[in-house]
Amino acid sequence: MPRTHGHSDKGRRCYGSHDCGAKGRINVMGGLIGSALGAVGLLTANTDVFAY
Repeated sequence: MPRTHGHSDKGRRCYGSHDCGAKGRINVMGGLIGSALGAVGLLTANTDVFAY
């Protein structure tokens, strides 16, 4: 999650110029065969949620 607050010395204003908390995301996708977990994959790309 991106940072929404910062800190500075007492009496000084806090300035920020970049989003230092937003890094890449890793998505985990798994497949079920009956009630057992069949496969797991880690993706760094954007994914759409789907179900059958």
